[in-house]
Parts: sequence; structure tokens; C-alpha cells
Amino acid sequence: MATIANTAFELYTTTHAADTEVVVPGYFGSYSGDTFTGDVCPSGFLVVPQAKAPLTGYEHAEPPVTLTNGNCWNFVAAANGTSATSNNTGIFAQDYQGVPQATIQGNLYNIGAKTLGLELPKDERGDFREIQVGKQYKFASGNFTAAPTAANKYCAIANGRLTPASSKPASGLYFEYFGDGERRFNQPGSTLTGYVVMAKLA
Repeated sequence: MATIANTAFELYTTTHAADTEVVVPGYFGSYSGDTFTGDVCPSGFLVVPQAKAPLTGYEHAEPPVTLTNGNCWNFVAAANGTSATSNNTGIFAQDYQGVPQATIQGNLYNIGAKTLGLELPKDERGDFREIQVGKQYKFASGNFTAAPTAANKYCAIANGRLTPASSKPASGLYFEYFGDGERRFNQPGSTLTGYVVMAKLA
């Protein structure tokens, strides 16, 4: 997957300190049959779990065995929101909490303290936050195929991104934009702007 410019994601509000936020680790990529191929994943990209990831350290066990991690998943792009049928939607947004990295003369370096808007590197494990109905989220402009407006406020999922339209999708998860304009993200020094939307079920 090519890098998508100006992507970022954050939970906009939470109702209580004890609110259960479902965040699970995993990898992003695609499947061909049973073969998983890792790929980079933009911040806030919407995904679904496809299968449990192999248990790290046992990939080359003898005799050959298939051991999987109990709660680490291989994620693929969410084609749409129709799989969601309850408040815990089973659709996740990439919420990688790392720092920028660069490879210089074969050595990997962590650079600075920026954590907002980072894509998850290929074959690296990161965090994915489950979208929950009724919660508000902020997505940067790159997470939309077009800017939401008062006329096109219903944002359906299409291949991991949000596509605004004038009517709700027929079923599944979508996001509603309330027309309050672009907003800055909370991270100090960030110049990224985004749109606040609420997760809903059709």
C-alpha cells in the first residue's frame, strides 16, 4: 500500500474513566489464500481482523507446527462497514503509538517524539482500536476520500477510508459528521487538522 498523506486518528471523547476501550495488537497486510503478506498501514486506516498472528519465536519450530498468539491478529483493510452488527463493531482503526523511524546505513533509528499520524511500518506489530457505536473520533483529511460537508455528512467505509455521501448506507457501521468544521489534533505542535465524526449503525 502506498503511503497516504495527512492521516491521523484519535478518540475524541470518552464518557468515563472506567469506559472499556478495546485496543489489541496486530499486523496489517493482505491475504492470498492462507498466505499473509505484511504492508504499511496509515494512521486511522480502518481494518478488520482476519486471523490470529503466529506466536513470535515459534515460526520455525521443529517439527513444523502452527502456534498462534491468543490476542494478536493479522488485520486487512475493511472493505465496508456491513460486518458491524452491535456496539462493539469488530472494525478497528490503526492507532500506532510509536515514533518516527529511519534506516541509516543498515541501522534503525527512532527519531524525535512525534506520535500522531504515524503509519505502522510493514511487518511491525502495532495497536488497533475497536470502533464503538456512539463514540466520537477525529480523523485527518487523508482518512477521507473527500471532505465531509453538511450536505454529505454520512461517511461510509470504503477500503479502509471514509467516503462522505448525502444518505446513510443501508446497513452496518458508518460515521456522521456534524458540520462543525476542521479541528486541530490534541498533540502539541501538530499542524494536522481533522473532522470529528460519531460512529453509528445503520
